[in-house]
Amino acid sequence: LQKATPDSVMKCVLLTAQTGLEIGRTAHLVPFKDTKSNKIIATFVPDYKGLIQLAMQGSARFIVAKVVREGDVFEFEFGTNARLRHVPQHTSKNPITHVWALARVKHQETTFVVMTRDEVEAIRRKHSKQWTVEKAGPLENVPWYAQKTAIRQLCKHLPQIGPKLAVALKEDAERDELTETGEIPLADYEVVDEQPVAR
Repeated sequence: LQKATPDSVMKCVLLTAQTGLEIGRTAHLVPFKDTKSNKIIATFVPDYKGLIQLAMQGSARFIVAKVVREGDVFEFEFGTNARLRHVPQHTSKNPITHVWALARVKHQETTFVVMTRDEVEAIRRKHSKQWTVEKAGPLENVPWYAQKTAIRQLCKHLPQIGPKLAVALKEDAERDELTETGEIPLADYEVVDEQPVAR
């Protein structure tokens, strides 16, 4: 990270100040190597605890995200009688099948999202080169990644998003959009190092 370009580090510092997140605890500065220019680029990455913190400054009063493993009791239904039931069977080594995130908002209303393993893996392949199966192993090795993915989706459905969360989500969305259009081809970027906090 010490070798990152000053302007990329400055941008990360400004984003940290804007969101109020704490580097090393609720957000990370991830250095990438641009193989075209051979420069190290610092990138601001909020983790799932940071997104929860920011969401609770808006309309959310409570947020939780959990992975579902093979053998768990898991039922959900959307619509006018929406419900979510998850009874873990304490088999933390079993394969992950789903991930869900739920928020309680004002007036005790709840909203939730459910994602299949395939949906999480599709996002992982498209936008998260540093956490690919080849580099990080199966999803069971990085369950927090599934949780963060679900929380990002959930935040889009909250009735009110605070300005700090809006900044964090905008950064994620812009990075994803540039990746999709090819303006920032991730194939040309290599993660140099990242040491996320224990989850």
